[in-house]
Amino acid sequence: MTKTFTSVVMRGNQLGRTIGFPTLNFDPEIIYPSMPEGVYVAKVFIKEKAYLGALYYGKRLVLGEDTMVLEVHVLDFDTDIYDKRVTCEIGEFIRGPMKFTSIANMKKQLKRDVKNVRSVGLHTPGVSLYVHPEGVQVDMSVVGWMGRGSLEEQCVIAKRAGFRGIDYVAGISDLFFTPEEILRVSRKVGIPVVSIHTPLFMALYTPPILGDRIIKVVERFEEVRHFNVHLSGYLGPFFRDEKSLEYLRAQLDRRGIGLSLESNPNEYVILPFYPVETRDPEAFAAYCKKQEYMMTYDSSHIADWGVDVVDFFMRHHRQISLLHLSDWTKEFQHLPFGKGDLPLERLFDAMDSVNYRGRIVCEISEFPKDIRIEEKIELLAEGVSRMTEKGK
Repeated sequence: MTKTFTSVVMRGNQLGRTIGFPTLNFDPEIIYPSMPEGVYVAKVFIKEKAYLGALYYGKRLVLGEDTMVLEVHVLDFDTDIYDKRVTCEIGEFIRGPMKFTSIANMKKQLKRDVKNVRSVGLHTPGVSLYVHPEGVQVDMSVVGWMGRGSLEEQCVIAKRAGFRGIDYVAGISDLFFTPEEILRVSRKVGIPVVSIHTPLFMALYTPPILGDRIIKVVERFEEVRHFNVHLSGYLGPFFRDEKSLEYLRAQLDRRGIGLSLESNPNEYVILPFYPVETRDPEAFAAYCKKQEYMMTYDSSHIADWGVDVVDFFMRHHRQISLLHLSDWTKEFQHLPFGKGDLPLERLFDAMDSVNYRGRIVCEISEFPKDIRIEEKIELLAEGVSRMTEKGK
């Protein structure tokens, strides 16, 4: 079931506003059909501030209507934000759908719903409003090339180390042929592909013609709920294709799939020729905030620019929907936890202090030479354990 979504606020029929319960309206198709209809506690992020909300997903059963709706009454907030992007976290279920024969009866029930939502969720801005029913989900980055071993070996390692899913780094062939190998291996090993990373060559340039190809790849994975791209694929030395990036976001929105942007590390010769917002962490964060994109936080990439990874996370965590975590030294990125210089325990404490509930991916590719598979599993399992314990 979709637990978090980011989408554009649509114009509704204004009924809620006329009775004192204005709502933010969204396209109901972004919610997975298996989600039970009814009223939920919601945490709503508007311009970096968190509000408590009463979310309703289902048919509007008032005065004979039966239109499917997705709407949120945001408590202690009454400002028009049409056409703005808002992130909602869906929390505890309050009640199922109810039919109303009069507006007065509906208004009475809405008052009860708001009272129940307040009693269930903390309404202090910036504090998590509910306990995530599945705890912290930690996934592992898997790539079918770059010498990391076979896809099956990587998936087996992920499964045995305790990861809940796979973040698949797609290859160029996946854009033109069915990604049968990762689909086959995922089924065989019993670990789902839950997020996809754009092919790495597209970090240099993403041709507009590949937009629909990307969507077709994503649609092949039933459990994928997140897609990650490098901003540098759309902003480069001689191109600035924000229109294609917005098209991709709109297509993913319609499918209930989140999009986040990633910045680049300070290691490629060509980087100085790219716009500063594609590489400098602070300029990147400012761009994402202005354009209302969610961010991918890569601990190695951020550290590579000499930025304090804990401070950056605390200042921007509400804009972060995906964490790529690894350890780092000046010589190597994407190391196993504890094998580098990053203050990871402090970072885990920071994640816990804000009750971070976005997606977490261990993007670890640099292991000691000649390390055995069992040792890899042990190293990775330790990292999973540390993060899940912090998230309880």
